[in-house]
Amino acid sequence: MRSLAAFTLGSMGASAQSAIPDLISLLKDPDWGVQLSVTDALGSMGASAQSAIPNLIPLFKHPELEGGAISALGKIGMPAISSLIPLLNDPDAALRSNAASALGKIGTPAIPRLIPLLKNPDAVLRSNAASALGRIGASAQSAIPSLIPLLKDPEKQVRWAAVQALGSIGASDRSVIPNLIPLLNDPDSWVQSGAAQALGEIGVSAIPSLVPLLKNPNVEMRSRSAEALGHMGKAAKHIIPSLIPLLKDEDSNVRSSAAEALRKLGYKP
Repeated sequence: MRSLAAFTLGSMGASAQSAIPDLISLLKDPDWGVQLSVTDALGSMGASAQSAIPNLIPLFKHPELEGGAISALGKIGMPAISSLIPLLNDPDAALRSNAASALGKIGTPAIPRLIPLLKNPDAVLRSNAASALGRIGASAQSAIPSLIPLLKDPEKQVRWAAVQALGSIGASDRSVIPNLIPLLNDPDSWVQSGAAQALGEIGVSAIPSLVPLLKNPNVEMRSRSAEALGHMGKAAKHIIPSLIPLLKDEDSNVRSSAAEALRKLGYKP
């Protein structure tokens, strides 16, 4: 009944904000299921529940509740930014990921706090700040100049996060394309795939840079360029003739990437 009452109040959103003190008291309920319903309810009330922030923070170390508590902070929004930023460097990987997701939900107000973290000496913090900006998406365009240097970061997880972020943010910024192309031949295969996906997300404006790479002497460049073109779907259907020769490439990975790209483009032999 306590859990159901919390759920019902949460469904009312900010109009039920008079119940916030009672909900906060239930964050100490002996049943973690009730606590979880309360975190969800408080999040549903948005910024009006900012008084609950100090009471949500202790739940970060509770395995069953950390995700709900951090998600609630993301929904509360701007007042919670200062409580979420330190979590990007927490030893717990799941907590870091949840914090990045929550900051992504907050969106534009979090951007000025995230951009400086891209230059932090700690690789984990750089990586998670980039991930958070990527989750914000196109409205984080002001972060692009600070993300591009991370494509040359010595840590592969930072490069991967920057690639993913630029794919999400940079669809309308062609200056991103030449910076992503070299990552198709990154020493790390995950970064290579991330670059291909990012270029695919940027879309048809990347085609003039990708098609010549289908004839590149480097196997990885041929393979990942085909993969990137495939990510564009039927919008790139006109480049099918450039992909067909790769079905006879000497390298099996290139042949596989080309075949998959052709399938996504709607090619029927």
